Amino acid sequence: MLYVIASGKAGFDLAGGFASNGYGEHSPGGYSLATGFVTELVLTAGFDPLRDEGRQYAEAMRAAGVAVDYREFGSLIHGFANFFPVGGGSATATAESISALRAHLART
Repeated sequence: MLYVIASGKAGFDLAGGFASNGYGEHSPGGYSLATGFVTELVLTAGFDPLRDEGRQYAEAMRAAGVAVDYREFGSLIHGFANFFPVGGGSATATAESISALRAHLART
């Protein structure tokens, strides 16, 4: 998922055809499941406009047989990683996210 977003491709479907639901081309709500995904790492915050869609995306991918590591940082806002220099929950969540990403990449 991170590669698809970072690469600027339109959505989560490896074949294209992503449907937006108001958050732009990278919104999880308009996904079509791609069999090309082996494992997913999905991170959301408790105060995140994409929290519910991120959770739904993770559940849908699980239902499709994809191994999903879903983490929701309940007390934080969308973009919490930008606040890691401040410390506190943002720093802890960012460190956990980095660790999860390393583990995720090591499995793929």
